[in-house]
Amino acid sequence: GRDFSVLYGQAERFGVQEILEDAGYLSRKESIALQAHSDIILVSTWNTENELGIIPGKLYECFLLKKPIIAIVNGTKPNSELKEMVNASRLGIAVETMLNNQEELLKDFLVNQYNRAIKGVKHTTNINEKYLKSFSYKSIAEELDVIMKELLEKN
Repeated sequence: GRDFSVLYGQAERFGVQEILEDAGYLSRKESIALQAHSDIILVSTWNTENELGIIPGKLYECFLLKKPIIAIVNGTKPNSELKEMVNASRLGIAVETMLNNQEELLKDFLVNQYNRAIKGVKHTTNINEKYLKSFSYKSIAEELDVIMKELLEKN
């Protein structure tokens, strides 16, 4: 995207900035193609007392691709909605920078992913498929259909 310097600063805090690659601004199609060939997808957002529940669209792309996620949440308020969603999906981890000891969490995740990769073990072993399915177009359309029928019945 356009905010690579922000991402770089976040990664620098954990000493992993050298693994980043700035692809610049990409179309959605190009972005999905790049992510499909990535080992891990990084999602970044913020969570403060005044701005809660900021969920980037990138998270839904991760759900679609079933790729390992590292979500970095900046701000002042822990226990973000993004963290809940990442944990529920079992696709990765959420690092909330306002908390202590997040470096160990990130390190453990990266080491685990590295060990899986060199052994040829896919990340898909413990994914919460039912949770991910709830974000599919079909599930959303079915939910919308129920809401529309309820609204029509009230009128």
